[in-house]
Amino acid sequence: MLENLTPHKSKLLKLPIVLSEQAWLETVFIQNFLFVELNDRLNAVLESFYRELLLQAESNVVAFGLYRFPPTGDRQYRHWLDLQAVIEHRSGEPVLIRIRLKTEHVDTALINT
Repeated sequence: MLENLTPHKSKLLKLPIVLSEQAWLETVFIQNFLFVELNDRLNAVLESFYRELLLQAESNVVAFGLYRFPPTGDRQYRHWLDLQAVIEHRSGEPVLIRIRLKTEHVDTALINT
């Protein structure tokens, strides 16, 4: 996968990542959690994003997803969740990666400025 690491993607790997509140509640939070479980869930989100970033073409929106137990605490079946990472820009330079649910509104002004 490292052969896909362009200078642009290398720069993106250094940016801070922020999860929207809805994305956090759906991907990381789980009722009746153990600390290690929160850690595993957060790692799964970040690993899924980084893996997809390396595979997708140069884009300001990276679509990805993962199977996870729902936040209700039901650990019988994993459910698929569609996510997207939006690379936000200021003065034409990428400054932040915001992970959201695919269904959340994206402020296009932050992507292209």
